[in-house]
Amino acid sequence: MTTIWADLLLSALLVGLVGFTVLLMFLPPVQTGKHAPNNIRGRHHLSEGSHSLATLLEQAGRPR
Repeated sequence: MTTIWADLLLSALLVGLVGFTVLLMFLPPVQTGKHAPNNIRGRHHLSEGSHSLATLLEQAGRPR
């Protein structure tokens, strides 16, 4: 009798995991990190503190 409940529980967990995975595929992505809306044409705003060489050259007014 115990194995029937264990099988049902494992089956329900598997179906739930597959359903959750399929649901995640159709939801829009969360806007975090470098894909956030404040990222304009691949450049982060200077308020984020990006100190890459390209950012420093742009701050100095020189093209890359």
